[in-house]
Amino acid sequence: MNKKLFSIVFGLLMISLAIPGVVLAAPSQQNEDIQNGRREYGELLALSEMGFRMKTPGGFEIEYLVDEMTRYVSKDRLARSFDDLKIGSKVLVFASRKLDGDFIAKIVIILPDDFRPGNWMSVRAKGEVSEVDLEGNTLTIIDSEGKSKRFTVDPETRFRGQGKGLDEIQEGWVVVIFGQEQEDGGLLARLILSAEHLPRKRLAGRVSQVRIEDNSFTLDLRNGAEIEVLVDENTGFHSRDGNIQRIEDLKEGMVAIIVFQPQINGERLAVNVFASEAENLPRFDLRINGEITGIGDNSIEVKTKLGGLYTFAFGSETRVFDRDWKEYEVNSLEVGMQIKLGGIKLDDGSILAKLILIPSQK
Repeated sequence: MNKKLFSIVFGLLMISLAIPGVVLAAPSQQNEDIQNGRREYGELLALSEMGFRMKTPGGFEIEYLVDEMTRYVSKDRLARSFDDLKIGSKVLVFASRKLDGDFIAKIVIILPDDFRPGNWMSVRAKGEVSEVDLEGNTLTIIDSEGKSKRFTVDPETRFRGQGKGLDEIQEGWVVVIFGQEQEDGGLLARLILSAEHLPRKRLAGRVSQVRIEDNSFTLDLRNGAEIEVLVDENTGFHSRDGNIQRIEDLKEGMVAIIVFQPQINGERLAVNVFASEAENLPRFDLRINGEITGIGDNSIEVKTKLGGLYTFAFGSETRVFDRDWKEYEVNSLEVGMQIKLGGIKLDDGSILAKLILIPSQK
């Protein structure tokens, strides 16, 4: 992570993302396929150790990466491997987009040579589970438009994500279903991706509008986009001086980071809002990330990825947060933790740890 990012991550306690001059941090990968899934059918044109290139029926050529987590199966759900892929093979690929824009294959279904796509997996639906009928083998969801859709599940239906079977999926969960329309007009699920909820996301920028009456505000992102952020009675407001405790305290021009819960309808409901006037951002003399190699009574030793060793003192100003911005005591630190740290130099030459960011704690 570069110095510009660190200066904001540690500078505001929370503000770490897309404000001018700051690089976006990686979002949580938990259940990321639920939001960023991609499905494509086509014929393999080339193979390499890194992945493959395929051509869709529409004539587009797409490259996919593979890794040790990529799963290969036949249409009949038999386990397969990368070695079973051949030039000319017909495949159905489920993939997700990496931060650098590349697509990485999560599931590759190897289809028979005489396969014709027809309407197989021609239906894609995303929504919240409203009913699970184990006796009737059906799953009903409410999609982003508020429409109810019921899917039948049969022995050929595959499950991915948190729910490994229909009996493990609960009402209120988020699902993405790939399926087909049957002759009687019903929907048959072929693949169900499930998660208890969409993963929380982080965005940051500058507050441009505050609409107290609507419990919302606008955030201007670094890329020029404007997004609307909703708040409710459960939204937490935070600032270094404690002066921002509700939406009425937000002002235009403030820099802010939001941790939000995406909604099925596309709205962003803020779980936490961290804000500050830009001129109030603190500065750090040293910003590093690395592994804790030693902990003393009032100090911590950190080793960077390049092998540098640093010792930081603890003080009353030292604060510890996890990735979900929950605060912890200094005694929560453990040897072996991967951390991000910002500190200031003291008159005696030592470095005081001001902010320590640790992995999310369960």
